[in-house]
Amino acid sequence: MKINLKDLIEILLAAIAIGTLIYRMSEARAHLERKIDLLERKLDLHVAKVEGKDEFSDYIVHGLDEKIDHKFQRLWDMVQEIQRFLEKRLEYTIRKH
Repeated sequence: MKINLKDLIEILLAAIAIGTLIYRMSEARAHLERKIDLLERKLDLHVAKVEGKDEFSDYIVHGLDEKIDHKFQRLWDMVQEIQRFLEKRLEYTIRKH
């Protein structure tokens, strides 16, 4: 089996092309991995920011619930005080449900 110079050059060029292709693909892969890492870090920061906002929102809602409950209880106490006053002074009985 005899290999002529033309075939040898074609094989050599094909090997160089395959090597170059592999090198370029590894560069592209490394670039994509760096981009993915960067995006993962950005996503982690965004998730932490959203979780912080959710926690703050829960804190605000809980504070408003406490304030509403407190105001309602004060109002209810005033209503009961007025009822007792009316029952004692005016002999007025308020219906109870």
